[in-house]
Amino acid sequence: MRFVSAGYIGFVEQMKKICELGSQRNLNSPCCYIYDNKAVAQIELVHWEYPNGRRISVLYLTKLYVLDTERGSGVGTKFLQEIKRCVDKAGLTIFFFATSFSLSNEHEGLPFAFADMNEMLKYWEKEHLTFVEDSDELLCKWYLEQGFLNACVHDHKLCQPNKHHKLSKQFIYVGKNCFDYDLMMKRTDESGMCDHCKKQKDH
Repeated sequence: MRFVSAGYIGFVEQMKKICELGSQRNLNSPCCYIYDNKAVAQIELVHWEYPNGRRISVLYLTKLYVLDTERGSGVGTKFLQEIKRCVDKAGLTIFFFATSFSLSNEHEGLPFAFADMNEMLKYWEKEHLTFVEDSDELLCKWYLEQGFLNACVHDHKLCQPNKHHKLSKQFIYVGKNCFDYDLMMKRTDESGMCDHCKKQKDH
């Protein structure tokens, strides 16, 4: 049985109960959610298209950041669990590519550390990201511990395979009330993966 608040609108309504929207702080990003003034996530609605022409709406977590002064406090874990709860209620699926990053004031600039949300948000939309690959292994382990699964996150149009995409860094969470639950979960199995991901399975 699906909830009344199913779908993307339902997801947004659930998130509004626990988060402040980016628009409330004059951000141009409509899909920005600020949690407890300590963490922020960008979650967009996209559509995976299958070979038969079917399109399925899914959520794409493009960025998640916890203030540097809050690392290790557990707020990131709490936020992720709240996001999963909202995904469950909305009957959707969420996916992302796990990559450690920091924000800067210029492309490939030095990483900044932030203790204040308003200060951090000044750089959020500019997306001058500095990647820290040395931390990716720990990050991926953390996502697995939070109940996310490695999966194929590609389709035939929006998100085509890239040679830099690694199955070990691709994650999915299928909501408990997802209408396409079996189809989405199949992406965690070799039988439901694209050729790019199949080659990496168990290697």
